[in-house]
Amino acid sequence: MGKRGRTPITYTLERAGIVRSRVHAGERLTAVCAELKMNVSNFLRWCRRNHFVVNTPEMRGANRNRKRGPYAGLGQTPAKVRRPREGGRAARIAADLRAGLAPHAVAELHGVSYGYVVRLRHEIAAAPPAGPGRNTVKSPGPRAHLRDRNSTIVTAYKTGTSTLILARLHNLTRSRVYQIVTAYSPVTTK
Repeated sequence: MGKRGRTPITYTLERAGIVRSRVHAGERLTAVCAELKMNVSNFLRWCRRNHFVVNTPEMRGANRNRKRGPYAGLGQTPAKVRRPREGGRAARIAADLRAGLAPHAVAELHGVSYGYVVRLRHEIAAAPPAGPGRNTVKSPGPRAHLRDRNSTIVTAYKTGTSTLILARLHNLTRSRVYQIVTAYSPVTTK
């Protein structure tokens, strides 16, 4: 039986030295590792285990302030544009995206995830071009429904509803309801 899978990339001192010299010359670590077909996380783990220093704290601070390079594929049309099936959910989502609705509104309207809508927007070539203001509407986040629930709990508690009733209503423990109420209520000092 022959060898199965790809040949693993071994991280040697010579390869790490190449990465370090290029990073010290001003290139970004992620770009160098991508060009050398090395996984950044695995490379950094190898560096930690072998006590090999690539970046100094001063260099990391300078890299944060340096302008980032262009991202490949951002705002570009894909090589193969997807054409959703007529009458399908993807076709309805595509129509809403082309009508100008924001991705989070489309996701909420059709009951799908925000990530799916953004990925579909790219696949049908409806993504806005790269540049300033490209994604002015941000994702509501994975915990948007929790913020709504917590504000409902706080207002109900302030009107006099007991923690026991709120816990049963929202399927929580009484201590969790109390934590939510104390975390969202403004602290008053005397």
